[in-house]
Amino acid sequence: MKLTLTDKQAQVVSEALELFSRLGMGQYDRLRDRIHNSLWGEADEQLFKTAEDALRRLSLPDFMSRHPGSSWGIRSPEISDAYRIAYDMHQVVRNKLFMSLPEGERRPGHVNGWPPMQSGAEPLPEVE
Repeated sequence: MKLTLTDKQAQVVSEALELFSRLGMGQYDRLRDRIHNSLWGEADEQLFKTAEDALRRLSLPDFMSRHPGSSWGIRSPEISDAYRIAYDMHQVVRNKLFMSLPEGERRPGHVNGWPPMQSGAEPLPEVE
């Protein structure tokens, strides 16, 4: 399979893959941040807090659901491999976009410049 994207399309795909993988780990604050920042601007924080709390109670063990900021790790056996594969794909696209920037625009040590590390069962995708 081959997929050809513009840099903007690749950025959107990367962000979607990252959000999907983070939601799979129980990082529901990322959904609130994405909706708040891009769809509705200033939104009702209490509504988001209520929704986030409900999602945490439904999907995370009690000891984690009571502690905001706690979630499964990407390599946790508790999450589906689909989330790891999505995160791997995100890392590859993110890195390719970063490395395509002119050298002067790349911040040294930035996470986007780190080599992707495989966490899912599928091999890392190749991006040309």
